[in-house]
Amino acid sequence: IEASDRDKLLELCKLDKKTGPETWWLTEFEDKSSPRPGTADLYFSVAGDQNPVARPDHIQYVAARVPNCVMTYALLGYMLVPCVVRVVRRRIR
Repeated sequence: IEASDRDKLLELCKLDKKTGPETWWLTEFEDKSSPRPGTADLYFSVAGDQNPVARPDHIQYVAARVPNCVMTYALLGYMLVPCVVRVVRRRIR
């Protein structure tokens, strides 16, 4: 958190400006085990490597059931309109 954001946060929380360390950080613990093995308490310890770690990017591809390309509808119309016109003309005669 930048110093200006830190000061705003402390002010909003109505805390003294000397509260906490000069630089703040966020530690995330990601537990992928389900169910958690064992029944004991969970303990944390300091890691030997204190370098920041970033998550890999999460990319999610989504496919639409209906095509949203104008050319698809134009081609469909180009193929169907003549057939519909022929059927209507035959019924009129």
